[in-house]
Amino acid sequence: KELGVSAVEAAKITAQTKALGVAAKAYGLDVEDIKSAQAAIRNDLGASAQEAVNLSLSFARTSAATGQTAEELSSTLSIMESISGASRDVLLNQIRTNAAMIEAAGVAPSLVMKDIATNAEFFASFAKDGGQNLIGAGVAARKLGLSMDAVKGITESLLDFETSIEGQLEASLL
Repeated sequence: KELGVSAVEAAKITAQTKALGVAAKAYGLDVEDIKSAQAAIRNDLGASAQEAVNLSLSFARTSAATGQTAEELSSTLSIMESISGASRDVLLNQIRTNAAMIEAAGVAPSLVMKDIATNAEFFASFAKDGGQNLIGAGVAARKLGLSMDAVKGITESLLDFETSIEGQLEASLL
């Protein structure tokens, strides 16, 4: 019932999921990570049950590498899909690579990735080059001790030119 497929198809998927759980152990994951990935892929990305099975190991690995929950990763992946024509597998590999680059820059990948996922809609309007500038902005913000929420607030205030000028005039009067 949960998968929305026939009993025979559900049995096949269950067997595949168990096999993926065994393969996941090589990456420090377990079958629950695979099931969580499959649920997020089906529910948040609109994939079929079989597509979720096919993508689940890569998805679970990426979730672990970035420190994101499956739901947060599905949000990040959605934003990446909206600005790129690449496949989900390619995007997941890119996200893992970005996480490694973020870590090499001395910032926790989970913080940057969670910021991007939380503010995905806002930053989508500024995304280009497959989202690399989002990653760069997230790393720069964290190095300054800021979250992407703070960057969003600053950006919105800069975009609201009149309020910005009015605030400056009030500050100068004080």
